[in-house]
Amino acid sequence: MSNLAYRTYNIESIKNEFLNIGFSEDTIDFVLLHNNNYNFEFLEEKMIYVEKNLNARIDNVEKSLNEKLSMGNSLIYFMILTTAMLGPILNTLFMKYLQGGKYFITYNVLF
Repeated sequence: MSNLAYRTYNIESIKNEFLNIGFSEDTIDFVLLHNNNYNFEFLEEKMIYVEKNLNARIDNVEKSLNEKLSMGNSLIYFMILTTAMLGPILNTLFMKYLQGGKYFITYNVLF
């Protein structure tokens, strides 16, 4: 039992040491959970690798989202401009069609 208590204390001291260096608590927990080797240098290398890998993946996700958002914004701007330019023309044609339909119906009813 004393061995387990020492091991727990050792993990906490290592965790505090890495927190003081500036690593995030999530990264420390992840590396400690997946490794039974508590050698300080080994864990430091592993955590640096994990953080670099996570940062690279986060950057890729952000880049992809920005590209998709800019494409979506361009599409929305195009739709707004198209509506602004073609809206009055289509409205005029549609109204003439409706008015022409009324006259045609009225004409057929009279004769």
